[in-house]
Amino acid sequence: MPKRFIASQRQYLTQRTKPFRLQKGVLYIFGQDNKFHQVLQPEQAFIVLQELHGGVTKRHFSFDFIVQKILDAGYWWLIMNRNVHEYC
Repeated sequence: MPKRFIASQRQYLTQRTKPFRLQKGVLYIFGQDNKFHQVLQPEQAFIVLQELHGGVTKRHFSFDFIVQKILDAGYWWLIMNRNVHEYC
């Protein structure tokens, strides 16, 4: 934490970064399900979305099911809900 930050800036930064953890160069977020999920880049997210929606299983699942499967697989990205909604 930079020493030039005043107390309110430190508190704000601490609260904003609290759900994130960097481990061995991989960023994780602590989800509402009390589990850590790997934060994906857009290109990684698209591959996961393709596979879980209609990949090996050749089945096309609903929005809620796909979102839950992504979280169960341990992944997350910032605009995940929007991407899943547009893809399904």
